[in-house]
Amino acid sequence: QTFANLDVAIRDAFGRDRYDHMGGFWKLIPRGKSQKKFREIEIGDINPLEEGTAADLHVGGMDLKPGDKIKYVYDFGDWVEHEISLKQIITAEAGKSYPVMVKRYKPKYEYCIFCKKEGKDTVAMLICLQCSTEKKLVVLCEDCADKKHEEDYLEEIIY
Repeated sequence: QTFANLDVAIRDAFGRDRYDHMGGFWKLIPRGKSQKKFREIEIGDINPLEEGTAADLHVGGMDLKPGDKIKYVYDFGDWVEHEISLKQIITAEAGKSYPVMVKRYKPKYEYCIFCKKEGKDTVAMLICLQCSTEKKLVVLCEDCADKKHEEDYLEEIIY
């Protein structure tokens, strides 16, 4: 598998587009024994339109071992960062498609503040930047945003 294959798998897993936005990979080398700080070594970038410097590099050629980590960034403008951990190396099974996602964390959703007052758990998809403060975020579902904050500056929440 190449880093271009891994890039596509990550984009598909998180519902990202495949035809726009740069992506990039960095190998994370632990600093000290804490495993909390890392030195980042650039592997390369992925440009879905023009390949990129990491597109033809094989993941298996990186000499990764179980426990090693890689940072992946989707969209250098928004800088959506993912940490990838190698859990185990197995022999490829005939007829099986790779790479394989073995675990996915579920997002912690925020709920619309107005719907909450009515006893409903409606996932908030927007944040009102005009009404939010450092101590309190005003998060809204689309219906409440249209009714109560249509003139305000709203930003999409990405889970």
